[in-house]
Amino acid sequence: MNENELQQEILRRLDIIICLMLDRPAPDKATSVSSMVHKLGGLGLSPSEIAKILGKPVNYITAVNATRRTRKG
Repeated sequence: MNENELQQEILRRLDIIICLMLDRPAPDKATSVSSMVHKLGGLGLSPSEIAKILGKPVNYITAVNATRRTRKG
């Protein structure tokens, strides 16, 4: 990865952090893992990136996404 690609990746992650901070729930409400998975996925993160951020296995993240697709379809 060259320096420009690294900078772009850092900026992408900062944009995601800003978006998540703007969309935070009320302090007295807990956010479910599945809603965090869906939100991060909607922001363009891959399942492996989401798993790394949330500290969950990749197969857990893909299962959450599959469950969502099944319920929608």
